[in-house]
Amino acid sequence: MPFENADAHLSVQVRQDERQKYYFITNYTDNKQIALFKDSYTEMLSGNSLNGSTTLEPYQVIVATKD
Repeated sequence: MPFENADAHLSVQVRQDERQKYYFITNYTDNKQIALFKDSYTEMLSGNSLNGSTTLEPYQVIVATKD
């Protein structure tokens, strides 16, 4: 699990190829949720670093890889 505060509101699905793992993190609520990342990850679409506290908007999906 890429973040510390895993609960029923955030879903993580992992896919991998021969090079790396891809984490699909989804907020299935109509409220903002906070994910506390254990390590450094990169959001695939924006290239932004995900480490520490990251807020997911309602129904937001983040696709990340571990740095």
